[in-house]
Amino acid sequence: YDGKSMLNFTTKQGLLNDQVFTIYEDITGNIWFGTIGGVSSFDGHSFKNFATSGGFPANSILEDKTGKIWIATGGNTYVYDGLTFDIFSHKGNTFRNVWSIIEDHNGNIWLGGGSGLWRFDGSTFTNFTRNSVNYVYEDKKGNIWTSGTNDKRKFAFSRYDGNSLSAKEPKVNEIMQSLNLF
Repeated sequence: YDGKSMLNFTTKQGLLNDQVFTIYEDITGNIWFGTIGGVSSFDGHSFKNFATSGGFPANSILEDKTGKIWIATGGNTYVYDGLTFDIFSHKGNTFRNVWSIIEDHNGNIWLGGGSGLWRFDGSTFTNFTRNSVNYVYEDKKGNIWTSGTNDKRKFAFSRYDGNSLSAKEPKVNEIMQSLNLF
């Protein structure tokens, strides 16, 4: 929208798929569209498409402080360094069915999905819960908030205390809810 009219992008203009799940603007101003089957990058003139395996939707896109683009899908999680897409894995296990990905103020990458909540500090992985996590958010105080399920398979908001994240068992406050929280 340019203030007067709306421009609609579809596969006819070069978008990979007409079903868009997430949108992200990188530091250079490219707009990334997470679609079913991959992502499209738009530089203001044309699209560059990147298909992912399995035809899963791209749920979340992030550019980290090093300039790498992270793409979380219903299948694998990918990292794009500007030249190649690599499947992100830990000890041979890929991160699959990731719904939300963020970078915190310390540069840690947080992944939330069907296999729980994970933090990657560039070399070490920490698993905070195996419960399903739909969304991850860091507030101004460094607390990590999630929506998803708890041990009782009930939907809940959880807040991981930012001051205790380095502890073996960080402090977690949970607010139970009967709704499906995304």
